[in-house]
Amino acid sequence: MILSANALNLSPGWVVIPALIIIGLLIWKQINSSKPSINSIYRRIPDKSNHTPTVIPLGQDDLIQSSKAGLVEGKVKATPSADGLSDVETLRSRAQQNIQEGAITESYNADRFTINKLLNDALATETVCVLRYRRHHFMARGIHAKSIAAEFLAHSIEEQGHADQIAERIVQLGGEPDFSPDTLSQRSHAEYASGSSLTDMIKENLIAERIAIDSYREFIQYLGDKDSTTSQILKNILAVEEKHADELADMLTDIPAPTS
Repeated sequence: MILSANALNLSPGWVVIPALIIIGLLIWKQINSSKPSINSIYRRIPDKSNHTPTVIPLGQDDLIQSSKAGLVEGKVKATPSADGLSDVETLRSRAQQNIQEGAITESYNADRFTINKLLNDALATETVCVLRYRRHHFMARGIHAKSIAAEFLAHSIEEQGHADQIAERIVQLGGEPDFSPDTLSQRSHAEYASGSSLTDMIKENLIAERIAIDSYREFIQYLGDKDSTTSQILKNILAVEEKHADELADMLTDIPAPTS
């Protein structure tokens, strides 16, 4: 048996109003279930006493600010840069200034004038060594000459490679490599010694290598951390010069002393 509102002597409003209330409650519940709970949103604040992050709930204002900063759902926005390091925006801004300087950026604070002068002196030294080794390669005579002459040539080629590296670095630093023959021997730390015998040639080259070794070591110490690129170039060259010196010292032991 179905009872209508008229049979129960009820007006239609008594049926419609409860229905509307129920529908309203369902809509309200749906809306609130889609919002994040304020108490479920947290941020981390470092505790300076023991360096352990302290978790506290965010208020409504904090929620708005943290959303802008990327601190929602317990995630801490990454620090843009570590201590002592420039952030991305600073790096980009500096790179756009004085672009005609090429590799030399604003952070380069070494004395380029002095470094280029020292590099040109090293360039002169290497060039003189190239010429001396070449002469000795062609002038070597004696029973041991063939193998030693080949070493002279190999050293000459490597010294030329050093000169090229140095000249390239001078240009990178905004300078000009000085290959002028008029002042080459004056600026070179090593001498251009002809050598009258195979033994004399080895000795002259060994002395020149030892001069270069001390010169490069002092240059590297002078640079310190002011120009790491130039310093690395010189360290690589220094390692080869030390190898040359060891090889020349071995050559001397292989050649018998002249008899009177």
